[in-house]
Amino acid sequence: MSFLDIFRAKSDRVNNHYTKPTIIIPAYNEEQLIRRTIDLVKSTGLDVNILVVNDGSTDNTAGFARSRNVDVISLPRNLGKTAAFFLGVRFALKEYSNDAIVVLDADLVNVPRKSLELLINNAIKTTKERKIRMFVGNQFERVTKYSGKKSYPGFSSCPEGLVGIRSFSIPAAYKLMASQFRSLPRRFAIEYFLNDYFADSLVILKNAKIYTENAIRTESGKKQQEELRTYSMSMIGLKRSKREKTFEEFRRIGSPLRARLR
Repeated sequence: MSFLDIFRAKSDRVNNHYTKPTIIIPAYNEEQLIRRTIDLVKSTGLDVNILVVNDGSTDNTAGFARSRNVDVISLPRNLGKTAAFFLGVRFALKEYSNDAIVVLDADLVNVPRKSLELLINNAIKTTKERKIRMFVGNQFERVTKYSGKKSYPGFSSCPEGLVGIRSFSIPAAYKLMASQFRSLPRRFAIEYFLNDYFADSLVILKNAKIYTENAIRTESGKKQQEELRTYSMSMIGLKRSKREKTFEEFRRIGSPLRARLR
């Protein structure tokens, strides 16, 4: 039975009615920010399920998230964003009645209601149409650029290939569960995989603007980001057959791609 057969069977059993969108927030050692992130989502006033996936944090991320009366599930140890992402989607499909799934970062600074609505409503629409779609938001990161002894704080637009703010129709979520990828490298590898996996059903929502914190506060961090940006752009430019070979490399133990993105 294919993932679409599973979706059709489930949707028929519940008369095509999915009650709420689900917001998934993967988090690792985010006790300083997770409450603000949850509060920002709740402040939009949208009726959603909120699920925090604690990626084996060594601090009190899970406890602080529970203090905001949201669901929290935890990995036994830090396994990376990819593992947290898949666990969250699997849990949402099993435990909730969803009409859309949205994944947000744990370090949100501002979540305009209209932006979140765009991500949700587009996913709901395509769920009702039984279509496979992934929607990518327009993510802005708080950065501090250094020039000599002076610093210049502000926001910088994240390259589309690296954006972590995404929504999925429910058929797309079931397609994810049919994937064999579960142990990609940490950092931005899940975004690379999603871009490839949904290459023919990816929609970029430039008006869905969401703001996050960011770790680029030193020149070394900036250099790392530039390297990842260049790598992302080269991946997007590859033909599909070449991309498939590249992702085979992700699965091979000892792959230089794994080491590069850890």
